[in-house]
Amino acid sequence: EILPPRPPRPSRNGQPAEPAAFTAPFDWETFGTATFSNDPLNPQNSALSLRITQGFTGNPLRPQPNPTPPDSTGIRQRHLAVTANESYTLSFFARSNQPGLTRVRIYTEIPGDNGQPPLLSDFFHQDLTDLSPDWKKYTFTFTANRTSAEAVLSVSLESNGDLSLDQFSLFSKSARDTGGFRPDLLNAIA
Repeated sequence: EILPPRPPRPSRNGQPAEPAAFTAPFDWETFGTATFSNDPLNPQNSALSLRITQGFTGNPLRPQPNPTPPDSTGIRQRHLAVTANESYTLSFFARSNQPGLTRVRIYTEIPGDNGQPPLLSDFFHQDLTDLSPDWKKYTFTFTANRTSAEAVLSVSLESNGDLSLDQFSLFSKSARDTGGFRPDLLNAIA
């Protein structure tokens, strides 16, 4: 049985807090049928974190269980450039009051034939199995096996549950070595 997440904490002024109107982070898009919200109650950084709730109905901060089978749902950022044989580090914070299967992927889409859905070709994938109600920083390193200007970073909830996300970072080793700047641009202005 899936239980709804713990009740929300009151806002700083002691009054019950309501979810902020949802606005996807810049250059990110949502997919699937989950409820997406900007969560002001317990952000890791700044004033809001992203909350994804699947398998519940009603107010995203006070959800009720919904027995409908889940779809893959989440958030993704497209048009990322990766270079063959370059090392990349992905980091972000995540937490969950009601953990579901959470999958992190960086992939490219290969168009399907005759109206078939696209095939996904992974650069990296990882299932998160240790989510808890407390924020945890996740850091993964991978080496791109090919070059693409159309890579996609995706975090999806693959079952009923909830997921809060904050502070994403994806840097190549060469950018980290130059203080976070793209080496080609740094060389062009030097």
